[in-house]
Amino acid sequence: MVKRQEVAALLKRGIEIPADTGSPFKRTFYLSRKFIFALLAAFLGITFFAGCTPQTPTPAPKKIPLPAPSATAETVVAEASPTPNPCLDATGQVERGTYSSVYLPEYYIFLPKCYFADESTRYPVLYLLHGQTFTADQWIDLGVVEQAAALMDAGEIPPFLIVLPLDRLSWDLVENDPFGDVLIDEFIDFIDVEYRTLPGPEFRALGGLSRGAGWTIRKGLQNWDRFGALGIHSPAIFQRDASKLDDWLAAIPADEMPLIYLDIGDNDNEFENALALADLLAQMGVVHEWHLYTGTHDDAYWQAHIEEYLRWYGAFFETED
Repeated sequence: MVKRQEVAALLKRGIEIPADTGSPFKRTFYLSRKFIFALLAAFLGITFFAGCTPQTPTPAPKKIPLPAPSATAETVVAEASPTPNPCLDATGQVERGTYSSVYLPEYYIFLPKCYFADESTRYPVLYLLHGQTFTADQWIDLGVVEQAAALMDAGEIPPFLIVLPLDRLSWDLVENDPFGDVLIDEFIDFIDVEYRTLPGPEFRALGGLSRGAGWTIRKGLQNWDRFGALGIHSPAIFQRDASKLDDWLAAIPADEMPLIYLDIGDNDNEFENALALADLLAQMGVVHEWHLYTGTHDDAYWQAHIEEYLRWYGAFFETED
């Protein structure tokens, strides 16, 4: 049992003792009201001060924008840039060359505008012969280069080379002039080696005016296997050749006969001889074009018909291409 003195001490300290305190093993202590009130007050005070203490606000989460989809996210197949056409800014040009013959010492050659830009292409060739006492540049003075370039640029005739050889003895008698032999036996082969030509008669034409047309008749008909077309413009037919024309024509196989273009002015001194040739061609059944125009035997006449000549040669090359 608890002694009186112990109970008194406990009560003095604010602890109630249950009535049954007789056994030391059943002592149950209860907190007094004051003690409970004290605990409650302390708790409320702590809560109050905690609520009054400034709180550092928790920052709201920022919205970080997602990066825009990259343009390279998709597989893009780039289109190949078109290969620039090297011919667009090119122009046809004329070169002056020399040859190792005193009878044909030089020549001019017209090269189409794509000749240097495309080294894989070969071209047909037109040989144009000048008149008596003139030089190789007579055809250039008549405008053949400018008109050929314009027609080729416009796509109205195909590109081809134009060779203008010099007949150095054009003032001399034909029988004293080896020009024709040099042209056929040497010079044409030289051009085929030096320039990108298409060899063969189907890609080669021979034309001339006045004395040059006389050379065209003689060498063109004698060497019919070398030319596919003959342009005979205001021909000065060589005197000794007039009686041989029918034999030369008869010797040519019908299916190998070159195309022939014949023209002259109605006031040309050579008109009668040209007309006789036209009649002979018709009598022998040779396919040809015969044109009688107004004009005489001069530069004005030939200059007026340059475009027509070029279109005829161009049509021949285009057909054979």
